[in-house]
Amino acid sequence: MHINGVDIKMSKDIDPSILSKLWGINLDQARRTLRSTEHYHISTPEGQLSRRRRAGHGRREQRSLHGHLSRFCSDTFKCNVKSLRGNKYVQLFCNRGNFTKCYPMANRYEAPDTLHRFIDEVGVPSELLTDGAPELLYAGWKKLCQRYRIKQISTEPNSPWQNPAELSGGIIKRIVRRTMKNVNAPIRLWDYCWEYSSSVRNMTSTDHYLLDDVTPFQKIYEYSPDISEYVQYKWFDWIWFLDIHNPMRESLGRWLGPAQDCGEGFTSHILTKNGKVIVRSTTRQLTNDEIESAEVCLLYTSDAADEEDSVDLGGRRII
Repeated sequence: MHINGVDIKMSKDIDPSILSKLWGINLDQARRTLRSTEHYHISTPEGQLSRRRRAGHGRREQRSLHGHLSRFCSDTFKCNVKSLRGNKYVQLFCNRGNFTKCYPMANRYEAPDTLHRFIDEVGVPSELLTDGAPELLYAGWKKLCQRYRIKQISTEPNSPWQNPAELSGGIIKRIVRRTMKNVNAPIRLWDYCWEYSSSVRNMTSTDHYLLDDVTPFQKIYEYSPDISEYVQYKWFDWIWFLDIHNPMRESLGRWLGPAQDCGEGFTSHILTKNGKVIVRSTTRQLTNDEIESAEVCLLYTSDAADEEDSVDLGGRRII
């Protein structure tokens, strides 16, 4: 017996008779209940309680994914141009139901951090297929899989076709390339377009045989997505945003998609005239009269290079 501490005994087995007494059910019901439930984090403190016991990450309420669409795969994609945010890689997670989640990274060794974010934001997959890259098999990645009991699977060497993430990543790359080419967007904004394109794909209903006429988003989260933030503007559209430093109160910018991790909701990433990206919630579309206005057109064609604090966007002009 410890005087200054508490012994913690972890148990994975519960006697049906104990559950029967605790819940007031018969033994047969207790046995059936134990066969159809999980109990990985039962602790039995022994001794005097003298200090707080850390709950640990394993006891946090993480959402577990179930069913055949809970089996995910992941792959790392590289861009030859460093983005405006300093990213050169994307870690992509996807399943066979067209659900994709993309996380831009500065270097490929940030992959375990993206897995942690995926678990927090989406859920705990039942299994995770990757290639043989060390950062996707060992160290932090392996520890996370062990902590959350995710079954790790890897492809054979030199067999990229065994990983469905290769196909999904190729589809997203083509969408991003087409989107940015159509609007002549600066190449250093590619990571914003990756995030936007993967989100739109998640909320698009197709005739995929695994989707049952709903979106990939609904198949994973089990509720219908709200597409309000994605139907007001097209990616890289001109918009007005409220600028407290502008005497006219409105400034022109380019819409780069919703900012999901900032503000109270309905906030957007906006590319300003000097090449910097800000987050604002007060925005509006340009009217037809404003689009045809000579004064507004003059703002369109103003050279961002004249700004003292302008940012290099990769050889293309903003306009």
